[in-house]
Amino acid sequence: MNCKRIDTILESVAKSHFTTIDEVRKEILLVMEEAQQSPDPLVQARWAMIPHAGEKPTIEELITDLATKNIT
Repeated sequence: MNCKRIDTILESVAKSHFTTIDEVRKEILLVMEEAQQSPDPLVQARWAMIPHAGEKPTIEELITDLATKNIT
């Protein structure tokens, strides 16, 4: 999924919640940081499976990964 498509999705979420894209990004990052600190080994294993170029997955990398998997 390309960054332009992700920006469109984030814009849609922001509009539906009467907020800004920056606020949506901020909230996603907060949730990501909290989840990355989970002591649960299964959660840690799942985070390790997300392809990422840097130290941690970006919002774009997370959304792309989630969009390509059938997670229930």
